[in-house]
Amino acid sequence: TSPKMSMGTKVKRLLVITIAMSVLILLAFGYTHRSKAEYILKTNLHIADSPIFEEDRGNVLSGKEFSGDVLRQFPLQKRLFHGYRNVPRARDPDSRSTHHCERWAVSTTIFEPTEAVRRVTHLPGWCLVVVADKRSPESYETGWVAGGNGEGNDRVVYLTTELQEAMRNEFVSSIPWNHFGRKNVGYLYAMKQGASVIWDYDDDNMLKYWIKDAATSNSMSIDNIIDEINRSEKITVSQPTSPNLNVYNPYPVLGAPTLPSWPRGLPLEVIKKPEYSNNTLLETEMNAKSIGVLQSLADYQPDVDAIYRITQPIPFWFQRSKESRHLMIPEGTLTPYNAQATLHFKPAFFALFLPMTVHSRVSDIWRSYFAQRLFWDADIRFGFMPRPIVVQDRNLHSNLGD
Repeated sequence: TSPKMSMGTKVKRLLVITIAMSVLILLAFGYTHRSKAEYILKTNLHIADSPIFEEDRGNVLSGKEFSGDVLRQFPLQKRLFHGYRNVPRARDPDSRSTHHCERWAVSTTIFEPTEAVRRVTHLPGWCLVVVADKRSPESYETGWVAGGNGEGNDRVVYLTTELQEAMRNEFVSSIPWNHFGRKNVGYLYAMKQGASVIWDYDDDNMLKYWIKDAATSNSMSIDNIIDEINRSEKITVSQPTSPNLNVYNPYPVLGAPTLPSWPRGLPLEVIKKPEYSNNTLLETEMNAKSIGVLQSLADYQPDVDAIYRITQPIPFWFQRSKESRHLMIPEGTLTPYNAQATLHFKPAFFALFLPMTVHSRVSDIWRSYFAQRLFWDADIRFGFMPRPIVVQDRNLHSNLGD
């Protein structure tokens, strides 16, 4: 500064210089940390070369639609039983226990016996296997003894965690604990005991009619449904008429009282498109023995996803009072089905397997999509019962968590 400058001018110039330098320092600091933050983000997320980072730089909350691109492949040599000529069979945990039922119900639970479980124990000629998990009760008494001679309890098998571990089977040991996939043990147990049909259900789905000859119509009795398919060569069914339909929403035609309404697992982009829930049905005759899977819808607490539960009216009852024909899904069309109230006939037993590498909440949905594609090649048909034969008294869930 010049010695001739006044003190006030000197102060003003120093203030300007200080402010300018501060701004430059802040800009340099911000740029450095922004670059560092981007580097850390890219490095930690392993997307340094991904176009997602560049495209969404201005909106970091934006998601990306499913592309179908292969991200990784499962090593062939790591498959269970790869190279085996025969898969080892699970040993019966109690060799003295031999059951002679052809009709089996399979469930898994972390609760004490429910009303849904007790009702199945009343079905004449049925056996029930309940698969325990780490949080399940140690013992499982249904409280029903047929004729006072213990027959009812003899037809209920409770596979405790200890019994499952005692099987010493590689497949059984590979199933993670606290996962819906533990139910796979029950399927295998029922098959080993000679099952010809399996009622795959949850312990909160109660049969409406469980006492012999109590059902108001044949289509409301689980035994009558099975009997009709077993004794018939041909059976009259309904199916959607829309050609080239790759996905179908059955809830509207099956009597959902409010629209839109859709099953858990249906692609969300089609729920408001009426062409994917065409109400025009074609009545046709088909080979009864080709039926592999029939799902029952559930009244009161139907199987809908969490988005529906948060945004739409619930509970509800399906309003379809007189229909008696099964709704069959045509080949080439996909519809999700569940493991909550579903009949599996012997030709479709191979498709009972529940995936164990996905979340329990979606395991049965993925199973249904995989199975249907295989059904097309095996000449097996899947469909829905005419009306719900169960009422769901839903176990506690977190809708936001779901």
